[in-house]
Amino acid sequence: MSTPEIHSRIQNASLVEALSHGYATVPSNRHIGSTRTTPRAIPSIHSESSLSQGRCYDRPGKKPAVSHEPDPVKLYDKICKERGGNNFATNWILTVFKHGVSVDVLSRVLTPEEITAMKFTGGFEPQQAYDGFITKVKAHYECGLCKEDNKTYWKAKKNAPRHLRKFHFGLADTCEVWYVP
Repeated sequence: MSTPEIHSRIQNASLVEALSHGYATVPSNRHIGSTRTTPRAIPSIHSESSLSQGRCYDRPGKKPAVSHEPDPVKLYDKICKERGGNNFATNWILTVFKHGVSVDVLSRVLTPEEITAMKFTGGFEPQQAYDGFITKVKAHYECGLCKEDNKTYWKAKKNAPRHLRKFHFGLADTCEVWYVP
C-alpha cells in the first residue's frame, strides 16, 4: 500500500469518527509548496446551535440607519407597531428617555435605586440604561426591540449600544472623513 493510500484511509477514518462526535475535520494545506495536510475542526451539519442563524453582525454601511425620533412617546408607538406588541424593552423606552432621546441617556450608569425599581427580568444584573433593551438568552445577549422573526444578538453585551443607536433610535455616528454627499 502506498503512502497516499494510507493517508487517505486515515483521513476517512478520522472523518467518520469526528462526525460521530459532532464536528468534522477537513484537510487544509496551510504551507505553500508543502504536500502535508493538517486537519482543522469545522462544525458538523448535524450539530445543533443554540441560535438558528449562527453569528450576527451589524456590518457598517450594509443597512441604513433609522431616522432620529427625539420624542419618546412617538418612538414607543413606532417600535410597538414594528414589533407587533410591547414587552419590557419597549416599555423601558418611556422610562429611560423621559426627557428626550439622546446618546448620553442611553449609556448612563443606573443608580442602585433605579435598578431595584425597574424589576428587570433580562437574565443578568443591569448596570447601564441600555441594559433594559437587551436580554440574556443562554450564552448570548438578544435585542428586545427587534422583530420576533429577526432578532439581533451578540456574545458580549457591550456590542448592543451600537445596534440600538443605529437601528432603533437613530443616534448613529456619522463618519465626517469618508462621508460624500
